[in-house]
Amino acid sequence: MLTKKEKEEIIIDGLSLKRRKEFAQFKKINSIEAPSFDEYIRFLTSIQKVFSSFAISRKVTIDKFNKL
Repeated sequence: MLTKKEKEEIIIDGLSLKRRKEFAQFKKINSIEAPSFDEYIRFLTSIQKVFSSFAISRKVTIDKFNKL
């Protein structure tokens, strides 16, 4: 579940004109054919700086019905 801060960051990121242009440019370049896996990874790597590191929880989730 996202924290309130993470939700705000996603909204701010979605409103960013620069980010919209980056995604639109990627889509335009690859609109005729689907990008290769390598091209997609390169694209994600180029925009990765917007994603910060996150804490990994090692706590066991106690639940009776998991669908993973």
